[in-house]
Amino acid sequence: PGRVRVAVRLRPRNAEELVADADFADCVELQPE
Repeated sequence: PGRVRVAVRLRPRNAEELVADADFADCVELQPE
């Protein structure tokens, strides 16, 4: 989950960005290391 937070914190500019990053982070979490 740590990497997911990083992905979200990469672009904490706008609320829409956070939502988009949250969705992207979900995919990242699903991907195996």
